[in-house]
Amino acid sequence: MTELIVQQPIQAFIDARETIKSKVQKIKQLFEEIDVLAKNLLDTTLESEIRQVRYEWKTCQKDVDYYFWRELLQRGMITNVMTDTAKNDYLEKLKKNSPDFNQENILGLVQNVEHLYKDNAQQMVKEVYATLIGCRYGGWNSKKRDNLSGVNKSFRCTGNIKFEVFLNQFRYQDYKWIGINLGDLLRVCYLLDGRNMGTYADRFAVFADESFKQDLDVIETDYFTIKCYLNNCQLVKWKPNKDYIRQRLNQIGGGRSLPDVMKKRYKQEHFEKK
Repeated sequence: MTELIVQQPIQAFIDARETIKSKVQKIKQLFEEIDVLAKNLLDTTLESEIRQVRYEWKTCQKDVDYYFWRELLQRGMITNVMTDTAKNDYLEKLKKNSPDFNQENILGLVQNVEHLYKDNAQQMVKEVYATLIGCRYGGWNSKKRDNLSGVNKSFRCTGNIKFEVFLNQFRYQDYKWIGINLGDLLRVCYLLDGRNMGTYADRFAVFADESFKQDLDVIETDYFTIKCYLNNCQLVKWKPNKDYIRQRLNQIGGGRSLPDVMKKRYKQEHFEKK
């Protein structure tokens, strides 16, 4: 595990980060020289603009480590086994307080990557299951529910598919729409089926866009179909030959832990760009 730190592509990440940091330092020195000149200028407006650019650059300078961490976490599939909401909250916190991108901190990530993956995967399954159990359909304040004791073979919900009246077509709005995040549900299906999350993380957007480009109101995924209605509700039906995934979702979401066959073991290629 330790040998990974001095191998590609981790070492390439560190080298690139050091190169960027050195360039940033040179630019910082340049701004300091410009600042001295600006103080001697009579044009206070120009001086103010230079200070604003320098402030924005300082923000960019702080973001260097964050973008390296984000890329590494994505390649390691850590963020791929999070719901969209959890991932965005996590990355927002990371952006505000990014640790130095160095060998010591990367080693800490690598040593815990399997544990992180397992915990995040189980948490994602439980979060999606809880959302499905609590889902409602009809008006935003409707109390009607289809899934009361477990995820059914077919159920109605308010999801993140919206009918745009102005465009006269359905649109997939990612995690921004109130209701069930159907992209999260599909990622859970791939996870429970033991498929590579790095490959299938954003597959739902592809299915949705393809259907709507053909002016269809039904989205067909690998595990379920979605009938979309003008009132922004959807009818989800599991495919008969994929019902074992629904059963696994009910079992794990209901309290059981992930079976060993579903726990992704750490591999070096997780950090290699596909």
